[in-house]
Amino acid sequence: MGHMLERHPEICMSEPKEVNYFNESLSFNKSQASTNYHRGEHWYANHFKHCQKNKLKGEITPRYILDPVVPQRIKDHNPDIKLIVCLRTPNKRIISHYHSAKDFHKSEKRPISVAIREEPEYIGACLYYKNLAPFFSTFDLKQFYFMDLDEAKSNPAAEVKRLYTFLRVDPSFLPDNIMDKSNPARATKSVRLRKAISKIHGGLISSGLSPFIIFLKKLGLGRIINSLNSAPIKITELSPEDKLFIKNAIEEDVQKLSLLLGKDFSHWLIE
Repeated sequence: MGHMLERHPEICMSEPKEVNYFNESLSFNKSQASTNYHRGEHWYANHFKHCQKNKLKGEITPRYILDPVVPQRIKDHNPDIKLIVCLRTPNKRIISHYHSAKDFHKSEKRPISVAIREEPEYIGACLYYKNLAPFFSTFDLKQFYFMDLDEAKSNPAAEVKRLYTFLRVDPSFLPDNIMDKSNPARATKSVRLRKAISKIHGGLISSGLSPFIIFLKKLGLGRIINSLNSAPIKITELSPEDKLFIKNAIEEDVQKLSLLLGKDFSHWLIE
């Protein structure tokens, strides 16, 4: 979804993409809670320093949907905000989550069959209705745009037009990278190097230097570093027993989400 947003001439996305400002809880593979919210709105605004004032600004932090303190904080910041929710087939989301922990953060050592049974977050992140309930009680449903990622991949041009219409920007614009895959999974070679770069990056952002970072990205420096410090991975597959375990855990939540949105998501239970 990020590549659909960042290329539109009327939209400017944060640097980096995931700010983790409104949330406190972090993934199970992080030992500490986020303290970013307590740094204040000036710190948050620095992530958009590169944006022109007349552009629509946004960010993408998946963690927001999992932290119940987030909805009210967002509303206090901007009660008229537009919220985009990406819905992904739970099995695919769990596999992606697993590889992020295993290969990117290098914090997951268990086989996936063990991990999904021992770590509640893998299943919990797929309980969309439960996780969105605090948002539904805080914001009007018309402020949400629900994107089914499987449908978006099958017809990206139609999806991007609907998304732009929701955001009230020119819906006729078609990104030249619309068919690109967003964030293909790769394994980190050196976690120490990645963390050092992240620390430097965060320091530059806090100093209001996001325009400088954007300049370096346009030169291709980020792609070069990521390419040198990462490697392709083989995607893990879920066993039939794993799929049944997931199905039993999410079935009721899927039914509630289907009723709320008036859309049948029952195919998630057999994919």
